[in-house]
This record gives sequence, structure tokens and C-alpha cells, in this order.
Amino acid sequence: MLLRHCPNKMTLFFQAMALAILLTSLSACSTSRTAPQEMSVDSNIRISELKREDYEVLPEVKGTSKSTKVFFLFIPFSGKSKEKMKRQAYNRAVAQASECDGIIRPRYEEKKIVIPLIIFNIVIRQTHAYGKGFRIKTD
Repeated sequence: MLLRHCPNKMTLFFQAMALAILLTSLSACSTSRTAPQEMSVDSNIRISELKREDYEVLPEVKGTSKSTKVFFLFIPFSGKSKEKMKRQAYNRAVAQASECDGIIRPRYEEKKIVIPLIIFNIVIRQTHAYGKGFRIKTD
């Protein structure tokens, strides 16, 4: 109601809305999934080399890793590599279950949000690792 009586506030409101829509339309988001792997990230444990009676299958576990990378005139500053993010997500998923030794055929989902600005860009990445956990039986 107050906006009707003040044309300057109405113009300011529409300019702010136009700026918000412009910034939202300039950002980008992408998601990718990678195929399951036969072995775990930890090369010491290979589920394919074990017999079924040597390990116990646990419920699904999930871990997440996040990173923010800033580009100033196409020069990257800070942030993590994709491989490091996968390892961190995998390790966090394994740590989620107290007795988990690894993940059977881990799957990864990567999300990337790019916020382009005039002089610098911000890239926010998030990697999820998930799959059925396993525990090696000790007798």
C-alpha cells in the first residue's frame, strides 16, 4: 500500500527486483553422476577379492564434501580438486557407520554452482559419496 503513494519507492522496488532476477539468471548449476566402481578408494580393501562369507553388508552410508573456489580473471584461488573431494566424501561416508570398513561399489554425485560476476567468479562444488557399507569379519 505504501508503494502506491511513493513513485520513487516503486521504481526502486522494480530496480531491485530486476537486479535480483538478473543475478539469479546469471548463475549456473550442474549435476553429474559417476558410474559405480568395483573397488573402494582405499586400495588396500578390494571387495572383489573377498569371498561373501568374509564380509558383512551394512546399511547404506552417505558422505558429503564441499568446496568453494574463487576465480579472479580466470586465475583460481583456493578450493579442492575433484579427486580430493571424492576421497573426503568417501571417508566421511565410511566414518558415518562405526564398524564400516568400506563401501561396496561407491557412487558419486557432484553438484556445481557457478556465480559469474564481472571480475571474478565463484564456483561452489558439492560431492556426495554413497553406497552399501561393508565390514570385514574377524574371527
